[in-house]
Amino acid sequence: MRHSKIAEFWKQNLEKQAKQIAICNVGHVGLQQKYILLVLHILKNELDFKNKKIAVISFNFHQGVFKDLVKEIKPQFLQIPNQTGADFLNWNYLLNHNIPEDYFDGYDLVIWDLPDLNFIGHNSSAMEKYFSLFDAMDIVALPSNGGDEINHIKRINNYFNTHGFKLPNLAENISKVDSKRNFMSLIKKVAGF
Repeated sequence: MRHSKIAEFWKQNLEKQAKQIAICNVGHVGLQQKYILLVLHILKNELDFKNKKIAVISFNFHQGVFKDLVKEIKPQFLQIPNQTGADFLNWNYLLNHNIPEDYFDGYDLVIWDLPDLNFIGHNSSAMEKYFSLFDAMDIVALPSNGGDEINHIKRINNYFNTHGFKLPNLAENISKVDSKRNFMSLIKKVAGF
C-alpha cells in the first residue's frame, strides 16, 4: 500500500471523529508493529497530531521493533516508556487490573494493537469491554497467491460480528501493501529503520 493511501485512511477516520482505532494483521505480527510506527510518523508529521495525546495498546513489547523502542518493561506499570512520543500501554496490565473504559478519555487517539484471533478467543471475556470502544479497524495484509488473507479478514469480521461488535466499514478499511519489499522500504524510509 502506498504511503498516501495509509495517510488518507487515517485522515478520513480522524475527520469522522474516530478516537479509537484497532489494528490487526493477517499473519504478519512484525509488519503490524512497523505499520503502527509508520502510522505514528504520519500522524505526527503529516496530519497535525504533533501536540495530540496518542496511546498505543499492545501485548507485543518483547518482540519485533517494539522491543527495540522499549527499554524496560515493568509488569506492574500500565505505561511503558519509549521513544515514539506516544504512550505505550500494556494490554496485559489492562486485563489484569480491570482498567475502566473511561481511562482512555484523556487521549486524542488510541491505537489498539490487536493480537491474533486465537489469543482473542481465549481471552475474550476480559477483552470484550474494550472492543466496544473501537470506532474503526485497519488490517495489515500482504497479498498472497491463494487468497488466504481474504479468508482471514472474513474470520476477523465474523468474530467481531458474532460477539456483537460491528466494525465500521471493515471491508473499506483494509490496508493492503503491494509487496513485502515495497512495504519494508517504505517503513525504512519514513520511520527511519
